Amino acid sequence: MHAMFRGKFFFVLVSFLFLTCFSAHAQNGAETFPRTWRAELPITYVKTSLSSPAGLHHYISSHGEGHGLKWGLGMARYLSPEVILRCSFQRWHTRFNAFTLDTISPTSFLENQEYGLLTFTGLALRIQVERSYYHFGIGLDASFGYAYKADLVITNPANGEIKRAFGSNSSVATDEFSQQINIVFSTGFRFQLSEQVQLMPLFEFSSPLTPLFHSNIYSSEPIVQERREMNVHAFLLQFGAMITYQWESAP
Repeated sequence: MHAMFRGKFFFVLVSFLFLTCFSAHAQNGAETFPRTWRAELPITYVKTSLSSPAGLHHYISSHGEGHGLKWGLGMARYLSPEVILRCSFQRWHTRFNAFTLDTISPTSFLENQEYGLLTFTGLALRIQVERSYYHFGIGLDASFGYAYKADLVITNPANGEIKRAFGSNSSVATDEFSQQINIVFSTGFRFQLSEQVQLMPLFEFSSPLTPLFHSNIYSSEPIVQERREMNVHAFLLQFGAMITYQWESAP
């Protein structure tokens, strides 16, 4: 169900991007429009919300409590007076806090609690519509690298705390995290500070197309004919601001 839902949203996104670009191109063909470019510097606060099937909670209990940031540097091109194509290099944080159990014997186990922070590095693509005092858009964030740091506490219920580690670059819950591809919906306000400089408060919501990692744990429900892997997905709520500087070149 989740895969089908994300697949439909991806189709809607691609359709929206195609129709917006086609409309802007048609408008430009009807009238001369100067080539307007702009440099962008966005920074936002990031709140992570982790979602996973109930069947996975017996093996991995996770949540995204904690704060993070997202920042970047990009360029944008006006396709029409109100439609902009934006592309940027960016880094963003995703919180990953997890509780897992390691069975030592039938009567003995270890409790692992990790408090982690993922830093993804990637590219952002947006189609944005701008009016006098507000803007809205849709696009994709795609990562090509990440770094992970976590504080780890390992406890034996019988003997108490066994190990406490700070700044570990590995996770107990998984050996490897997945690169992220997110659908991003954005909106906000628009203030013209000068002829070339704009300030744009913005709000973004990111919905993942890929899991945070592959659990290799599959559902065993008899009503499901095809066993599906139960994974954790990271949804991101972001709010902050972007400052831009624009200039024109000959059409």
